[in-house]
Amino acid sequence: MTDHRITFESLLTPGTSADHLWSTLPRELADLFRPRVAEAATDVFQEITRAIPVYDQPSLGRGVAHGVQQAIQQFVDRLADPEAPQEDRKALFRELGRRELMDGRNLDVLQSAYRIGARVAWRRISRTAERANVPINTLCLLAEAIFVYIDELSALSIEGYATAQAREAGSLERRRRRLLKLILAQPPSTMVAITTAAAAARWVVPSHVCAVALEPLSDGRRAPALFGNFLVDLESNAPCLIVSEADERHLAALSANDSRRRRCGRWPNCRRRSGAGCRRHCWRG
Repeated sequence: MTDHRITFESLLTPGTSADHLWSTLPRELADLFRPRVAEAATDVFQEITRAIPVYDQPSLGRGVAHGVQQAIQQFVDRLADPEAPQEDRKALFRELGRRELMDGRNLDVLQSAYRIGARVAWRRISRTAERANVPINTLCLLAEAIFVYIDELSALSIEGYATAQAREAGSLERRRRRLLKLILAQPPSTMVAITTAAAAARWVVPSHVCAVALEPLSDGRRAPALFGNFLVDLESNAPCLIVSEADERHLAALSANDSRRRRCGRWPNCRRRSGAGCRRHCWRG
């Protein structure tokens, strides 16, 4: 998966660690910024929803507002105590990444929100710091801390997104294997059971399907990728696949190539027929 983390050119001396950065900042900054957390969170949320309208929906807005509030609060808490445990706080930003996947968005939208949040937060923080006569070198370190912090949040959301994506892929694969077994079951499964399982497996039910028995590979080689509306089971003692009528051309292409045929298994001569007697080879929906 593409790495979407936000990166910034460091203001620190090369080799300086983020831990050292946090320990360098004066603890008094937390007392300076804490009374303004709520105002800063409101400004950040308003700017995010103005620039990204999808986050202004009631179903999403509450979660985004909570995430903004917690991000700013945790930043200030970290200024006060850089050594405080962070693991419990990380869960929220992993969850934000997971929600992006569940809602069908890629990470670019969330990363844009992080960039906007960093810009607005820095604008407010710098004004407050200047009014309090915070030295310019401390301001530079503070800016660096904001960008490092946003990069950390970005990485956590990427982790949450990737973890959810892997789980979803595994779950989808299991649902597709279950669907394949339903189609090949004896006695035959009902069409209601098949269509219900197909919807859960995100598989479009075709008018005809063909079942293909496969020979397990004995030389350790991997089977080539199969494209199209395939259901595949390579883990059972009787590996097989099911292909829709529209995708039988892919079988023909593989059969025409001897080396691929050896890798993928035997492709029986399968004709579309009706009747329970040929159900284990062909199926009509």
